[in-house]
Amino acid sequence: MFDVVRSLIDRVRGARAMRRVRLERFGAIIQLALPRALVFVDRAMARRVARVPDAPAAWRAAESELGAHVLSAPLEAHLQLTNKCAAGCTGCYTGASARGAPNEWGLAEWTRAIDHLADAGVFHLALGGGESATLPWLGELAAHARARGLVPNLTTSGLDGLDALLAIADRFGHCARSSARSASTSSSRGAISTSSTRCSRTHPSAGCRRSSCCASNRRGAARARTTSCAAPTRNIARSCRRSWRRRSGIACA
Repeated sequence: MFDVVRSLIDRVRGARAMRRVRLERFGAIIQLALPRALVFVDRAMARRVARVPDAPAAWRAAESELGAHVLSAPLEAHLQLTNKCAAGCTGCYTGASARGAPNEWGLAEWTRAIDHLADAGVFHLALGGGESATLPWLGELAAHARARGLVPNLTTSGLDGLDALLAIADRFGHCARSSARSASTSSSRGAISTSSTRCSRTHPSAGCRRSSCCASNRRGAARARTTSCAAPTRNIARSCRRSWRRRSGIACA
């Protein structure tokens, strides 16, 4: 019982430390860690729950309705940390290979990229590859992202680097499995979610639309684009809802 209470106390303390606020023309976006959510509020509510300076630059214009203007920065950044992967999946949407790509970034370059994203007000990171679980500095990068107030989430095939990943899994908000291979090849270890067997960003058929920043490491450089995320099938949509209910009690639409 003592361990359970102590765990809850640690979670509450962590939630307080993770709280961030980004001012927008309509008001603000508030990041909560317990429950895990991004909450959009108007200016009056933002002043009630956050320390808002007098006459902030983001509020110089008249208050607008939510959705009337483009957000000041993406909510999430997609970082392709490496293009190296030995899985050999047919039809890999990144074209990953066992050799990887020339001039790939290392820890120093990706740390600077995360610093820029944090300064811009980005909340979440979607880390992937290739197979990022095999990178020896992955845990250090995730810890740096946490220190800058961003929530790092990881996509892995679960076929390589799993033992090293389990040792640092607590540094990620969520670990998901994505592979073009059959789900029967997935690991049975419970730390990795197997609710989705394909990357939803390759199937923008329906569902939510969000503005995100995608950094590609194929040529060792970052590039931004607007992408759409969608659950390609009803089964994945249901898995998404079940996953959210288990983790935070909040179900996605």
